[in-house]
Amino acid sequence: MKLPRPEAGDFWGGLAAMLVALPSAIAFGVAIYSPLGASYVAQGALAGILGVTALGLIAPALGGTNRLITAPCAPAAAVLSAFAIEFMYGGGSVESALLMVSMLGLLAGLLQIFFGTIRLGQLIKYMPYPVVSGYLSGVGLIIIASQVPKFLGAPKGAHFWESLAAPELWKWQSMVVGVCMIGRSSFHYLRQRSTILDFAVIAVVVATALTVSLIAASGVGIVLAVLLFIREQIGGTIVRRKVYCNQVFSKHVRTHEEMEILVARGERGVVVELQGSLFFGTTNQLYSALEPELKTQDYVILDMRRVQSVDVTAAHMLAACLT
Repeated sequence: MKLPRPEAGDFWGGLAAMLVALPSAIAFGVAIYSPLGASYVAQGALAGILGVTALGLIAPALGGTNRLITAPCAPAAAVLSAFAIEFMYGGGSVESALLMVSMLGLLAGLLQIFFGTIRLGQLIKYMPYPVVSGYLSGVGLIIIASQVPKFLGAPKGAHFWESLAAPELWKWQSMVVGVCMIGRSSFHYLRQRSTILDFAVIAVVVATALTVSLIAASGVGIVLAVLLFIREQIGGTIVRRKVYCNQVFSKHVRTHEEMEILVARGERGVVVELQGSLFFGTTNQLYSALEPELKTQDYVILDMRRVQSVDVTAAHMLAACLT
């Protein structure tokens, strides 16, 4: 693979991106290392500085994509922080946690290189937003659970359940600050009936992330999103309209005699305009719409200009209608 030749603009662009991303990189490093103990917070900040410096040097050296910059990834930092929290709560040692976080970073980088080689990143555009929102919300709640003692103003070293069981230790000043920082963007899905199920997907993904694992939450979210898509496709109509052949005409130029025949005998044929996706979920609806026309009309013309896709089940049903 031939690497692109670095230019001066790439160097200055990488330097500018490094300086802009420096504060967030320090914050992400602190968030990842803080579950290991207060003495490791400074090391987390240093790790963030070194990481963003490496990004600013390596990215322009290898070229890049126009109009994009290389910067620290907030979701990745959230996932690593959640992993560190769960690992430490599970009784793991600090040395093992540092080793595991480092290995996760290296393996994630190798997987990204592999995915980029086979162009697997194009699949991300098919990831439903409720799944992403629920996944990140679950990660956020794991982090929030680790910060609840600080939110309540509990003494240093108190864990989640210990702080909840001791309300006499709560401080209202810290609670007021914490409430002001809580995001409520996902709750706008409850304003309309059409988006309640999307909120349900987010809630299920969050619950799965908190009770099982983040990987299981991703799988559950994708399955639920697929089921919602199938439900929406089945609930919609695939027949846009039906018109007889003496009511609509093509752009083909015909003689006066041909037009008279078409007008007189046009009721023997019908044009069925279809729309949407023809798949196993809408096959019965399509057959129910075509069955009466197949029994009474000599000619049935299917206008499929607005059909997005046809699966094997729908194609088999259409072939059966021809026989």
